Amino acid sequence: MNEEIKEDSIKEAVSAGGVVIRDNLGVIEVLLLRDNRFEAWTLPKGHVEKGETLEQGALREIKEEAGVTNASILFELDTFRRYVEKSQEWKTIHYFLMSTSHDQPLGKYDSEHTEARWFPILKLPKMYLSEQEKVIVENRDKIINFIRKEPSFMDEG
Repeated sequence: MNEEIKEDSIKEAVSAGGVVIRDNLGVIEVLLLRDNRFEAWTLPKGHVEKGETLEQGALREIKEEAGVTNASILFELDTFRRYVEKSQEWKTIHYFLMSTSHDQPLGKYDSEHTEARWFPILKLPKMYLSEQEKVIVENRDKIINFIRKEPSFMDEG
């Protein structure tokens, strides 16, 4: 598709999701999802519904996609904008740093993902979207330093 057509597209979409972290005995872990027909992993995210704030949409998406019912938004990490060929729309995606307790179960989830798992923030698997790897890697030191300095985070578990 040529750039002229992309620039003229008026379809817009907004998504929100999270880098959901927990402290598991001193190891900071990130929640990732995948459809087990594929090798690569992804962060939980999805469309923000009409009437929802970005934060409400992000929390709903992690509940729907990973079964995480007890999470708190700490702050927004990054925003990306890209053209999605499949839906022929411009998409703006907001990623929030979220925390949950070390014993938060990954419940029954209703999404295209068939596996949810925790990975150490320093040992991530292959990611499906480069923007998602980027939001974790480029903010890794900020995340680790924030968590280690935030006493309330350590008290959640």
